[in-house]
Amino acid sequence: MRAPCRSADCSRPREIAQRLVPADQVDDIVDGIAALIDGFFWQNAGEYEEEDLERARRICWRYVCLQIPGIEL
Repeated sequence: MRAPCRSADCSRPREIAQRLVPADQVDDIVDGIAALIDGFFWQNAGEYEEEDLERARRICWRYVCLQIPGIEL
């Protein structure tokens, strides 16, 4: 099963997580995603290569797959 992420939904990770995981896990999952995104942003601020963005996307997606049962790569 892939994440139900239509373009309008992708900007609302908390709402998506609330539909997919128990309520007591939502904050940790959303904060983890935000931390990954922020970390990659600051690491690549300024100069970056396209493969850096692809790597960041891949790592974030794997994190989501580990945290939300039933979601596949």
